[in-house]
Amino acid sequence: MNTPPCAAGVILFHPRCSMIQNMNPFLFEVGIMYAFDNSPKSKNEYIEELKRVKKIEYVTLGRNVGIAKALNEIAKMALLKGYQYLLTMDQDSYFPVPNLVPMISLAMSDSRIGIVSPVHLVKNDLTEKVFGDSEEILTTMTSGNLLNLEVWNNLGGFDEKLFIDYVDHEYCLRMKKNGYKVVRANRITLEHTVGELKPRKFLFWTVRPTNHSPFRLFYQTRNRFYLKKIYGKDFPEFFKKDSVSYWRGIVKVLLYENFKIKKFRMVLKGFLALWRDDFNELSSNDGVHGE
Repeated sequence: MNTPPCAAGVILFHPRCSMIQNMNPFLFEVGIMYAFDNSPKSKNEYIEELKRVKKIEYVTLGRNVGIAKALNEIAKMALLKGYQYLLTMDQDSYFPVPNLVPMISLAMSDSRIGIVSPVHLVKNDLTEKVFGDSEEILTTMTSGNLLNLEVWNNLGGFDEKLFIDYVDHEYCLRMKKNGYKVVRANRITLEHTVGELKPRKFLFWTVRPTNHSPFRLFYQTRNRFYLKKIYGKDFPEFFKKDSVSYWRGIVKVLLYENFKIKKFRMVLKGFLALWRDDFNELSSNDGVHGE
């Protein structure tokens, strides 16, 4: 194909030098890449370097607008340019062997496929088991996904009131309820970073605290239990496993992580916001601009 039917979008937040290295390998496979900067009042030498790349269009609203809105803005621009698919990337993720052709071919094979996901290899974590060349899965993380823009448009985009955390899972569950599919291309891998995983020993086991910042625990708490209210009856097994994962994470925070009191307060604040049906963003005083 002369013009790739695929654009790319990466969401930036105080990017480091590795960001440009992560982008370069797949740039030639897409028609354009939108770099949406969520850094508030960013003056960053790597941003200036990125702006000089002809194939990259730099976008910012001058503040952190959250993952969902950033994704929606990128998708709107790609759709207006006539692209069929959008590769959604995180600044800390990269393809060890860039090759979007199998993902695009898989996406084009079935109009009900809303997302084609790679296998996410999370740094310092266990490798996920996969079966066959491809398989349907329920949900996936945002980074490295090939998004069907027609499906995105039909569904009304990502839910912006979630801001960050569980934006991807909500979209996938909504797709499933509307008859669309998430399919994983099992021969395509993506190196992905989740928090700051630091393996620790607990008796005979190795545990991996994520060391997320306190503000992330607020959004994780509020959003995951909001999703359970909305989709719990439709996907009970998903939320059963998710709840176990959540409470295990809270135990790891209490046992191994720093800033325990502040993080616990943010967890309580997340539950309070859920009870109040409050989807306002945290203020800058709460550390919303931290990672």
